[in-house]
Amino acid sequence: MKWLLLSDLQGVMYQDWLNFMQMDDREWDVIVTLGDIDGLFLKSLNERFKGKPFLGVLGNHDFKGDLEYYGIQNLHRSPQIVHGKKVVGVEGCVKYKKEKDAPLYTQEEVSSFYGELPRCDIVFSHNSPIGIHDKPGIAHEGYRGLKEYIENHHPQYVFHGHQHVRSLTIVGTTKVIGIYGGWVWNQMDDTFTQVLPVVE
Repeated sequence: MKWLLLSDLQGVMYQDWLNFMQMDDREWDVIVTLGDIDGLFLKSLNERFKGKPFLGVLGNHDFKGDLEYYGIQNLHRSPQIVHGKKVVGVEGCVKYKKEKDAPLYTQEEVSSFYGELPRCDIVFSHNSPIGIHDKPGIAHEGYRGLKEYIENHHPQYVFHGHQHVRSLTIVGTTKVIGIYGGWVWNQMDDTFTQVLPVVE
């Protein structure tokens, strides 16, 4: 089982995108967006790799309804079974500006979201857990509710975007992995291959 994980593609070079779009889609089984991917990219992905399961969450620069508009299954607070794994997602980041259509939430709201979720094997979050891969400032402060979810439910994996890092931190029995750009995760041997680089 191979997962194509995509996040924060603002820094993708045009030629790298063209090269990526020529890849054989047999390289992965499922596509997951962790947010902050332009609508034209989402449209192109859906058209080029049609037939592949495509799911994910919104980032703080996305707008509510984007995923549904492009035919992508929204995992926000919606547990699903994907190839035998129970997965769920939570969108956005900590509220740092007043914008009605953007997925921005208070820490209390996010704690409520996670408090209502059952144990899942894999969590796909745009934002990182608080204290893990996050950065100074309210816009990049990690989710407190996600840290609590890890401590209470011990998912196997938590994948996040937002922080523009490619990092692995182990918390108890959970692997917390930051995704930046495009990576194929081979679940069988737990390895990662970069397929879409990004530049700052």
